[in-house]
Amino acid sequence: RKIGIASGDPSLQLDLLTGIADGLEGKGKVTMPETWSTAYSSLNQSSSRELRRAGIELAMVFDDRDAINAMRKLANDESADIQERIENVTALFERRIDGFGEDLLKLLDDPSVRTSALRGLARYDDARSPDEVLTRYQSLSSSERQTALQTLSSRKAWAGKLIDAMEQSVVEPSDVTAFVARQLNALDDRDLSRRFAALWGELRETPREKARQIKHLEQTLDASTLARADLVRGKQLFEKHCATCHTFFGTGGKIGPDITGAQRTNVKYLLENIIDPSASVAKDYLMQMVQTDDGRVLTGLIESESEQSITIVNANERVVIPIDEVLQKKTSDVSVMPNGLLEPLSEREIRDLFG
Repeated sequence: RKIGIASGDPSLQLDLLTGIADGLEGKGKVTMPETWSTAYSSLNQSSSRELRRAGIELAMVFDDRDAINAMRKLANDESADIQERIENVTALFERRIDGFGEDLLKLLDDPSVRTSALRGLARYDDARSPDEVLTRYQSLSSSERQTALQTLSSRKAWAGKLIDAMEQSVVEPSDVTAFVARQLNALDDRDLSRRFAALWGELRETPREKARQIKHLEQTLDASTLARADLVRGKQLFEKHCATCHTFFGTGGKIGPDITGAQRTNVKYLLENIIDPSASVAKDYLMQMVQTDDGRVLTGLIESESEQSITIVNANERVVIPIDEVLQKKTSDVSVMPNGLLEPLSEREIRDLFG
């Protein structure tokens, strides 16, 4: 590290810092090296954003209180660079810095970092969070609502508040994607699942029902129907329901397969894979469930696993969980892609999406 800082070569410095950060990822607090304060001061003044970000990551690992206090100040500074604020907010909540949950509640009213604040609240088991989020729900953008729903569905008590809001029409059932529905059911609470199903519908269907739905939509989505599709609306639906996991012409998520080259002009093929995604699923795409010691349940794919941490990715986030915080880990026999993706959509919306 001293050689990297002294060399003045940003690429070498970044390589060294990235290697240190990778080696320490998932560990708890690590004793701060004697030279760290000097090194961090130099990094923090660098003209390279990547170096400043690398310094932030290591400051978290070393529990550098001076750096953490400065980062909290910047995270709350509305006049600061937006991207740097987002990076600081993310670094602080990923380490669950004490007291930062209070900051996140205030940042819900700051559009520049609101999405990060919504995501970060999931890390803090604060009973005020669901009410604070739901009070603002109607004013959130479409993408912010999806982040809010993912956060609210990560804990049983919060999920109960979410279902209350659905019953009171604060949250429309059509806002809830199948990914959020699966997350709610993963909480394994029979009463919550029953109440949710009454509002949204059943997540699981029998093979006979799936076959019937595939046949009906295959007949409905003929060439003349697809020719009338609203392609602009279809793209919006794709971005909401699919793009968080799938890459399409170079953009989108990487949790699921790249679908650019899939048989996307074959309606039956698409229907079979969307309506019954677990009929044939590769081992790499089996869903994992991880429960943490603070009551949070996460579903997704295990990106990596070591003696010190588990990294899980889903449609909303990538989370590194220290092993000593993991209460339970289970592998499901179903695809990470949930059933019911088309359930919230009308037949016209299905037409537009397929178009």
